[in-house]
This record gives sequence, structure tokens and C-alpha cells, in this order.
Amino acid sequence: MAAKFGGEAERMRSESVKAVARVLKTDTTRWNGDELTALRDFAVVLGLVPDLGRWSTVEKQQLVQIIQAKAGRDEARYLKLMQRHIRLRKEITRLGS
Repeated sequence: MAAKFGGEAERMRSESVKAVARVLKTDTTRWNGDELTALRDFAVVLGLVPDLGRWSTVEKQQLVQIIQAKAGRDEARYLKLMQRHIRLRKEITRLGS
């Protein structure tokens, strides 16, 4: 962060959101505030996934659903979607190790 964004955390988050939305080929202009917050929360971590751009269209669509579900009222739906997305779970585990 220090090198690429001059230590500016907000700029890093903003650029991460743009990059992830572009890779996921999703238009966030109609997303509500909670969905955008969830995307901001995921974006920095997703930016660390080296092959995110090579995920299948279905995997990317499922990831968008997960992000939007995180912003929703039904935590169970979010958890169910997370459990089903094997590749995302694998990457989060890898990044956490």
C-alpha cells in the first residue's frame, strides 16, 4: 500500500473496488449503499487473488451474489453462498495462511 498508493488507504480501497468490479464485469451504479460497502470490504482481499480474472463467468457471478448477499438482511443466504463457492473459500484460506 505504501509503495503503490503512497500510504493512502482510502485511495487503495477506491482503486481496489474499481479493479474488482471491472474484473467481475459488474456495473455497480445501481448498487445500494450497503452493497457498495460490502464490495469495499471484499475488494482489497479480492485484489490479492492473482487469478481472479481467469475465474469462470459462473464463479464471478456467484462472487457478485455473495457480495450482495453480505449486504442483505439474510445472513444465512450469505453463509450458504460462501459455503458453495469452493474457489473463493480456497483463496481466502490461502491468503490467511
